[in-house]
Amino acid sequence: MLTRLEIDGFKTFENLCVDLAPFTAVVGNNAAGKSNLFDVIQLLSNLATKDVAEAVKEMRGEPLELFRQTEAGRSRQIRLAAEVLVDPVVRDPWGSEVRVTHTRMRYEVTLEWREPRPGIPRIQVAHEAVYPLAKKKDEWAKRLSPSQSFKTAYLKYGRSGQKPWLTTEDKPEGLTFDIHQDGRQGRNRPASAAEATVLYSITNAEFPHLFALREEMRHWRLLQLDPALLRKPVPATASDVLNADGSNLAAVLAQLKAETATEARPSG
Repeated sequence: MLTRLEIDGFKTFENLCVDLAPFTAVVGNNAAGKSNLFDVIQLLSNLATKDVAEAVKEMRGEPLELFRQTEAGRSRQIRLAAEVLVDPVVRDPWGSEVRVTHTRMRYEVTLEWREPRPGIPRIQVAHEAVYPLAKKKDEWAKRLSPSQSFKTAYLKYGRSGQKPWLTTEDKPEGLTFDIHQDGRQGRNRPASAAEATVLYSITNAEFPHLFALREEMRHWRLLQLDPALLRKPVPATASDVLNADGSNLAAVLAQLKAETATEARPSG
């Protein structure tokens, strides 16, 4: 669940912070920035599952047009942050389930427009970090006052000492992404010319908290449902993650029924 967005340097946004409830309606006049806000969510989702070139190619407009235009010229950085509630249980592509001990996280990423060679622009990752949100500092949970059953099931704060899972460090050998221990030995990756995020490379539960974050962001999607497609039958092998047009709704409903059915409620 996405609970907060911070945006600076993306299209029309400068130092924007938006807190999100489980249900949030976004309304406003034409050209107020509603579509740009949804573009940010889509970009973050793309960065978790695609390299930067592919992630920005799916955005509205040319890649360099994503950077805010100011009186002094076009900004060279886009700084984004998202605070999220991840699922306490994640399943990797091989069906293995892993439980995470800390479900409130903050993800930060900075994209920078660079010219490694004159006239050859590239958009690269200049900074990336993932931090745990401490229980006593979790303003979102305090503000919403969720039920005790929700707290028990979903709000977990087990990361000792509030140690980050991912940081960007300036070391003698150059800028480095540091993946810190999460049940396994940490890793370092060069960050001087990164054309993909670290999250993009976390494809299994070897680092369970980073994988849980990637899975959460991977499922952020914008739906433009087609009423005709919603009514059509689909094969049993169709994805149980709803397509943007709703064309596999029958498979999604069947999966929900299978996962939630009880003797008292056989239809889930």
